[in-house]
Amino acid sequence: MALRMVGSPEDRKQTIARATCRAIIELGLHRMNLRDIARALGTTTGPLQHYFRSKEELLLYTKNLLVDELLNNAREAGNKLRGGERLRVVCEHLLPFTESARMAWLVLTAFNGRAIGDKQLTAMQISRYTKCRQFFATEITLAKETGVLDPSVDPALEAIALASFVDGLAVQVLFLSKADAKRAQEELVRGYLERSFGIARSPGGNSRGRIANTRTRGATAAGQVGARRLSIVSRRARKL
Repeated sequence: MALRMVGSPEDRKQTIARATCRAIIELGLHRMNLRDIARALGTTTGPLQHYFRSKEELLLYTKNLLVDELLNNAREAGNKLRGGERLRVVCEHLLPFTESARMAWLVLTAFNGRAIGDKQLTAMQISRYTKCRQFFATEITLAKETGVLDPSVDPALEAIALASFVDGLAVQVLFLSKADAKRAQEELVRGYLERSFGIARSPGGNSRGRIANTRTRGATAAGQVGARRLSIVSRRARKL
């Protein structure tokens, strides 16, 4: 006897989407079909087809649900923070350091390889990456408005770099040992922000301070060195 799903229509769609995630992780995106999802739910394909007209529509909904949850959780984690600390926390909460985030990234990664040569999956990938870049551009703009980022930083351009870093690191973390994943969680996001934007770390390891662009920092350092040299030359001249 088929199991009757409960809740609102949106609740039922999410239940189906989460069963889809489990099927993708267990069987792979290319092997999974509606019957596998129905079997995992203890029902027939009828209820699935009532909410989703095709497998492609179900995959698109599932992918959007995962991306939205990752971005919303990261945004919520950074809500009470500002500046470099907010940027660090937001990035870390996007990465697969929790079980739910790990499941989401396993599914999202499964889409990557399958998108090549598949127009529908490629369109899903474009939608996903566009949404993520917009998210990072917003965060970078917020950092500029609070005076943490240098005014010359281009949010759209830096969003591409930051999204690429987070996306690539997330895939690496999926296949790291627990010890290496812990080291990545503790060091890599902070290190990236420090190297790319010049953001300082507090004594406790947190990120803070004004983020200036590399050219500005280099010019400032050069100016300080020049000033010290001039001071030394002046003292020597007075002794003569």
